[in-house]
Amino acid sequence: MSLNVPLEAIPNQSLSVLLGGTLYDLTLKTAGDTTVASITRGGVLILSGVRCVFGFPLIPYSYIEDGQGNLIFTSANSAAQNLPFYTEFNASQFLTYFTNAELQSIRNGN
Repeated sequence: MSLNVPLEAIPNQSLSVLLGGTLYDLTLKTAGDTTVASITRGGVLILSGVRCVFGFPLIPYSYIEDGQGNLIFTSANSAAQNLPFYTEFNASQFLTYFTNAELQSIRNGN
């Protein structure tokens, strides 16, 4: 079941959250008008400084997902053209965790 990660409307933040039974440490930083993310899963750094874009998984490759699910920025405004930005976190922009089963369904067009 998808789950919105509790972000704050602040430019730079780090948090730990249990997702799919695994502890994720997330760091979001603002770089100009862009948000970049670093993710540690189960104590292992899996990516650093990836650019956040609506509708695209933060973990860019399925082999790095390792069956653990993924995080995708979503928007309450389906016509959103802007990049995710901290001033809209948890207002109109959300970081959503999708399980591996949900990702497979999305990828299969369901």
